[in-house]
Amino acid sequence: MTNPSPRFYLEPLSEAKHAQGVYDHWRDPANIRGTSMEKAPTLEVTRTMVRDRAYGAKPGIVNFAIMVGPESPLYGLATAAGPNDDSPQQQQREPEGEPREETNPPKLIGVAGVLRVAPEEAGWWVAGLYRGLGVATEAVGLMLEKYWETKPAASEVIAYIQEGNVPSERVAAKAGFVRVMERTMVKGSTLPNGQVMKSDCGVWAAKRPV
Repeated sequence: MTNPSPRFYLEPLSEAKHAQGVYDHWRDPANIRGTSMEKAPTLEVTRTMVRDRAYGAKPGIVNFAIMVGPESPLYGLATAAGPNDDSPQQQQREPEGEPREETNPPKLIGVAGVLRVAPEEAGWWVAGLYRGLGVATEAVGLMLEKYWETKPAASEVIAYIQEGNVPSERVAAKAGFVRVMERTMVKGSTLPNGQVMKSDCGVWAAKRPV
């Protein structure tokens, strides 16, 4: 990457570093709107989901945490939304009287990457406060650039988007995906994360730039 975003950066997703931040966001029902989840998962379920999708968890899995540092114009939103590393769970782990290593630690605001292979399937999620600001579109575009660099043999990435999820369709289109077909998900079918898909999906594809 020669021109990363000035607003955020991508780093390889890991359970140890990012599961708590994901969970802190998912506790707010507004932040799981547009996902396959009907309710917020527990911390343990969140850890399992992040571990299964961590960068390199399986061959071809290239998932990134979308992070903002204190120099980002988005950092104030991240702090106002409720600190990730300063969550009650994290505070309980901090020994009393010991200073924090970072006064203003980076904050997780979303995830983007290729979460399954054969076929290569992209997915993304951004916390509610950052929707409508172009963060998801920019993050997915950067993620695809990194993916093409990391996986030179890959020629196409697809994304399943629930019907009616217009914001995700806009993100996909702006990031270079094209709708190619529909896929019917029978009500009650279970996704790999254990959640239930309730609606039909459009299949979108992004091809490696020539």
